[in-house]
Amino acid sequence: MSPNFLIVGPPKCASTSLHFYFDQHPQIFVPAIKETNFFTRDYEKGIPFYEKYFSNAGKAKAIGEATPAYCFLPFACDRIKFHYPDIKLILCIRNPIERAFSHWLMLWARGTERAGFREAVEINYKQLSFMDFAGNKGAELWNERTQNINKGEKWPRIYLQPGMYGDMIKRLQAQFGQKQLYYYFMDDLKKDFDSTLKKIFAFIEVDNSFQIPERREKNVYKDRRLYKLVRKVFGKNFTNNIGKIISPSAKNFFNQKKQNTVHVPPQLKLEDRQFLWHVFKHDIAALEQITKRDLSHWNPL
Repeated sequence: MSPNFLIVGPPKCASTSLHFYFDQHPQIFVPAIKETNFFTRDYEKGIPFYEKYFSNAGKAKAIGEATPAYCFLPFACDRIKFHYPDIKLILCIRNPIERAFSHWLMLWARGTERAGFREAVEINYKQLSFMDFAGNKGAELWNERTQNINKGEKWPRIYLQPGMYGDMIKRLQAQFGQKQLYYYFMDDLKKDFDSTLKKIFAFIEVDNSFQIPERREKNVYKDRRLYKLVRKVFGKNFTNNIGKIISPSAKNFFNQKKQNTVHVPPQLKLEDRQFLWHVFKHDIAALEQITKRDLSHWNPL
């Protein structure tokens, strides 16, 4: 079975939620694993390996998966185009400033990112001048990042690239054609859930009158400071497997402690919003021309 659509991202733009909603539609098949990362991580394993993810698709009309890194990695898009030239791509647009912060917050909560938000994005900004994810060298750079992430402060950051929607849409439309790319705003999904999904369902040619029964937002912020501490002391493997060895009563104790403790995540500062506005403003202007939408509410100045 071959996919006929991909949710290509970007990261922290509700791709997990969209995968969850798609999984509830009787005419859509998505694999249980979200983010196969085939075109970025497992490409050398070959297309037969990839298409095993869809072997249980049955009579589904729309077959696909969600890997949010694809959209801003040209080498991955080249591979997708080579094997599936007619595939449909779904892209979500979110305020790029908030998207960047959400991306940092996720990695910081995991313990992957040790730098503060402003420091991390400034590192990323400097790296933009020489960091290119196109072609074979781009694939090598991505693999190097995957292997060296969290090793020192020089690993390639990607807080800014996924928010360059103007350049991204132009590139994807030129490569795949306008009719194969559907983009929507995350704000629209929040404000008018049914209408927004109806349009997405129509794009992948499934019954767009179907109402999603379970609408919980997925992949929200989780405080993981205890996890980070245990990982630092005992190591990654022990921490990831601790749930298999502790007793049910111990699990209940820690879950109760977690429920009774409220942790407020770091907040995005105004001065950081202003800094990122200057980084993104030219791309936002291009996005306004493409989408014919006024995005001045993203301006914090």
